[in-house]
Amino acid sequence: METAFEDDVQLEFNATVGTGNNGSDDYPYYSDPNDAFLGSVFLFSVSLLEALISIIGLGGNILVSVNRDARSDAWLARDSLVQSFKFISKDFTL
Repeated sequence: METAFEDDVQLEFNATVGTGNNGSDDYPYYSDPNDAFLGSVFLFSVSLLEALISIIGLGGNILVSVNRDARSDAWLARDSLVQSFKFISKDFTL
């Protein structure tokens, strides 16, 4: 049977270290591993949203520049898409 002193020490340890992993004492110093997965899913969705916004903006730029030479428009569109995908690949790594 534990003494009152041992109970106090255990309570103080739990309050100081914390339990993590939904109350499990197996790995008190590490957080839930699902947090990393959810974080990567969030970053990926933000990157997709940024790509969608840049593609919509690219479409607007092409419509505005309809009077320019078609060849230069194609190069501008290509360069803009390349930059968008470089930005996405820089932000999201598996």
